[in-house]
Amino acid sequence: MSERDRTTIEGIDLMALFRRGSVSESPASASPASRVSAPHPRDAQSAPFSIDAYVRSYDTSPDAVTVTDASGTIRYVNPAFTILTGYAASEVLGRTPRMLKSGKHDGFFYASLWRHLLAGHTWRGEIVNRRKDGALYVDQQVITPIKQTDRTISGFISVRHDRTQESQAEAEAARRAEELAVAGEIESIGRLASSSKDVLEKAVALLLSLRASNKS
Repeated sequence: MSERDRTTIEGIDLMALFRRGSVSESPASASPASRVSAPHPRDAQSAPFSIDAYVRSYDTSPDAVTVTDASGTIRYVNPAFTILTGYAASEVLGRTPRMLKSGKHDGFFYASLWRHLLAGHTWRGEIVNRRKDGALYVDQQVITPIKQTDRTISGFISVRHDRTQESQAEAEAARRAEELAVAGEIESIGRLASSSKDVLEKAVALLLSLRASNKS
């Protein structure tokens, strides 16, 4: 996806997608409270939600695009979403992204995510989701609230990217680094043991030498 398309999806030009709507993005650095009591997405102030035909221009996007209404109900997915998840559009429209849950994240994780979104902020992060065939994958997402001119949230747009291979490569690199660190520690212990053995042998030899001298 080009930088222009990605920026447009994240919010600058979404007026073309949603009638009477706009998207505002707040810094993703805002951290949720240590204890989250997040409202459910259905509690978001509802606003008229309609998808303009222009959204179909994202049918050719290489990244998976999902559009939901304020309650989290899926209203649009592009073909890249089907490639990523294995679900056809007809299988997900009218449902929620919860259908992709893998069970790898707890309720606190999702409560934090929703608290961030319902506060009007863009959320960026990785979620381990489950494809239709049951396989797990790392779903890197940018989710942006769609806001009306009166600041009420009318929906959310998510841009998804499969980071499974990169994540696996990073995990493998971390595993190898750990193995090398352990091997280095074992080698150090071996050198120390060898050095201690030499010292002990010399000490024993000296002791025997002293005893022999005393006897003579």
